[in-house]
Amino acid sequence: MFNNLPKLLSGGFIASVFLSVYIINGCTSSQFSQAVSDSIATGRTLAEKHCSSCHRFPEAGLLDKVTWQKNILPLMAPKLGVQSWTGQYFTRDPKNPVSIADWQYILSYYKYSAPETLPQPTVPEKPKDDWAIFQMEKPFRYDTIQPASTTLVSYNQFDKKIYTGDVITNSLCSWDQSLHQTSVVKLNSPAVNSIFEDNGECVVTSIGSLQPSDAFNAEVNRIDLNNKNKKPETLVNQLPRSVQTVKGDFNKDGLKDYVVCGFGNNSGSLIWLEQTRDNKFIKHTIRGVPGAIQAIADDFNGDGWEDIMCLFAQADEGIWLFTNDHHGNFNSKNILRFPPVYGSVSIQLTDFDGDGKQDILYACGDNGDFSRILKPYHGIYIFRNQGNDVYQKAYYYPLYGSTKAVAEDFDKDGDMDIACIAFYADYKSKNSESFLYFEQDRKMHFAPHRLPVNNCGRWLCMDINDLNGDSYPDIILGNFALLSPDGEKTGADQHTPFIILKNTKGK
Repeated sequence: MFNNLPKLLSGGFIASVFLSVYIINGCTSSQFSQAVSDSIATGRTLAEKHCSSCHRFPEAGLLDKVTWQKNILPLMAPKLGVQSWTGQYFTRDPKNPVSIADWQYILSYYKYSAPETLPQPTVPEKPKDDWAIFQMEKPFRYDTIQPASTTLVSYNQFDKKIYTGDVITNSLCSWDQSLHQTSVVKLNSPAVNSIFEDNGECVVTSIGSLQPSDAFNAEVNRIDLNNKNKKPETLVNQLPRSVQTVKGDFNKDGLKDYVVCGFGNNSGSLIWLEQTRDNKFIKHTIRGVPGAIQAIADDFNGDGWEDIMCLFAQADEGIWLFTNDHHGNFNSKNILRFPPVYGSVSIQLTDFDGDGKQDILYACGDNGDFSRILKPYHGIYIFRNQGNDVYQKAYYYPLYGSTKAVAEDFDKDGDMDIACIAFYADYKSKNSESFLYFEQDRKMHFAPHRLPVNNCGRWLCMDINDLNGDSYPDIILGNFALLSPDGEKTGADQHTPFIILKNTKGK
């Protein structure tokens, strides 16, 4: 094999040979420019053809030249049957659908069309630096040795406690109204999602591995919060790296089922866990691709059966609607599709414009991949419901590294406001924005507030609920200081597991 490498690699010199031919033939600069232009156009056509087979076509302008050439294209090449060695590309199979010549054209498109740097985003309105309607509270006692590694913050409205999960201990802990901590149970991996029931039970999703992995070691456990001596009951294990579980009765048999977002890595799936009469669960794959990150169960078509809307965030990013066919299956329909570098993170359905239809609040900003640069398209979007499963972009606010956006009527004025965290914020900027509060002060106009919490932690998770019973929603922000997103010491609080932004409107 190694003796054949020079021949296999010969296609890697197409670009240089191309230039040499033009120099030898004495072509004019205009002819050369036209040839380059034609090469780029051919490369774009080929990229649209081949790249769109797996996900939405990524325009060259989505990333800078260096990121395309050094990170993304070498990663994508093997998916098209093209291998690389010592900086050159080759293919072992002459019948490969993408020839080396075609691959060189694709390289030319991204090399010559991508910008040197990405543009700065333009915000519709600069944020106001204040506390808005909030004031901060912190726990009194917590571990001051280990860095905070909070993966879950969730308020239980039944027992009035905050529950947290973390990476270092894999423990589920509760915090009473005085913010005193109690360890509830130790899990096999970090807790990332919870469902609380009025009977004192809690269904917890354990991710399996926080780092990208194709291991099937995620779990869904049921915990009796009233009996600390009772071991967690494993409802389902051997799941792909899972990030969320939602409940519903999807076959109308009177038994509680669950849908799990098995995000995975290179493999994963959206899974329906059908409960049987003997209290076991049968796994059904709804969509067998990685990236399921947030699901919503509801009757979307009004036929009396629960359907599922799900955001996928790995490669083929977008929102899919799965309508229940009443026979144990779901019909799939793509609602919105995003480029594979967007880093989709969260969705929520709510009526922003008061027309009685549920709009989509969407956030993108996951930047822990192979293109770790600040991206001007990261932020929060509102897609207005046009009816018949058609959604149109109505609002966008850029926010580097957005991690989660949640809409609530925080000031109780009859319209929806927005809270948004950004784990991958621009921490090198003096005006870093790791948390923004958007007050909707008139129809579809949002006044942003930049609360001074950048140095209080690195916000990986968030929950919103009324913590003190005054009917005004409060905000909990979970601190994941174990990993600094920019790889540097930024002076943020390393140990406080979470903070509360208490809503002062209820005073």
